[in-house]
Amino acid sequence: MARSHHSLTGMWIGALLLIGTTGAAQEAGQTVVKRGIIERDLYVVGGTVDVRADARGDVVAAGGRVLIEQRVAQDVLAAGGTVDIAAEVLDDVRAAGGTVILRGPISGDAVVAGGTVLLTPEGAVGERAWLAGGTVEVAGRVGTQLKASAGQITISGMVDGNVDLVGDEIVVSSTARITGTLTYRSQREARIDPAARVEGGITRIALPRPSLAGRIAARLLALAALGLLGAVLILIFPRFAATTGAVVRGEPWKALGIGTVVLIGTPIAALAALATVIGAALGAVTAVAFGLSVVVGVLAGALAVGETVVGALRSAGGGTTGERVASLLVGLVMLMVLGLLPVVGGGVWLAALLFGLGGFQIAAHRAWRAARAGEAASAA
Repeated sequence: MARSHHSLTGMWIGALLLIGTTGAAQEAGQTVVKRGIIERDLYVVGGTVDVRADARGDVVAAGGRVLIEQRVAQDVLAAGGTVDIAAEVLDDVRAAGGTVILRGPISGDAVVAGGTVLLTPEGAVGERAWLAGGTVEVAGRVGTQLKASAGQITISGMVDGNVDLVGDEIVVSSTARITGTLTYRSQREARIDPAARVEGGITRIALPRPSLAGRIAARLLALAALGLLGAVLILIFPRFAATTGAVVRGEPWKALGIGTVVLIGTPIAALAALATVIGAALGAVTAVAFGLSVVVGVLAGALAVGETVVGALRSAGGGTTGERVASLLVGLVMLMVLGLLPVVGGGVWLAALLFGLGGFQIAAHRAWRAARAGEAASAA
């Protein structure tokens, strides 16, 4: 990493402060366009986010479409339906979305997840690239290490180091150049063009192919487990469940922005804390809480989807507990079905998680403020 874990922790603390005061963004709206020079960290959320400014700090952006085009002096954290990073980034990039495109030079690491992840021929990652998605294509240059996991992986660029791949269909084209070793894990042989150059040798680790019955059973078991857990939570916390679903449906962009910051920032903060003796216990607790929050976030996203489709709940206080449980089950089934689609399936689950996680955080924060206000009124 170009910066120490202390600076990463500072970035996360700053994000938390922003959430508490301004809803996780310096600017939010249907369309947000930034120009000129920005001397401080930039937080933006919108339907369309277009950052064409020279940013001297970090850029944190979330939206339906996110475009970052100019120089960024520090980190980029971005999430959206489409994330297009053409900027020169002098530190690390962490991004997630339905489609993520890296078109500019990145000095540090790139950690990216999406339905489709593309490092274009003009793009370059100075250090490590860790990529995951339905489809991953590496046509640009990676400085020290490439790790990729996807249904389909295509390597046509250059990697100055080792390559480690996990995928169903792996293609190494004639223009690929790998100075280290190529290790891949797959159920089938990779298609490696004879003209491709792999200087460190090629190793395949065969993966067993799960049976169709096993895959169906696993999905049904996951659906049943999530549905049961969600139903129990709704029965125990009916008012909170109603508020969370209403937040996701009524304030989607705020929920998306906060969910993105929490999803990306919490693991960073936990790892940074674990690296210190004093913060080890706090880091462990944070990691456990984050895992639970991810599950709750998926359930909240499914609930919002189900409520939208069923139309059972018209407001935060409307609808019965039974209708809420029915909406949750409808949402889970829809996510499970859409998740089977090639390329976009992973993006569907990611979107549900981001919206639901953000809605859960907003609802929890508002419940805490209401409780504090009630205590203050009682004391008075």
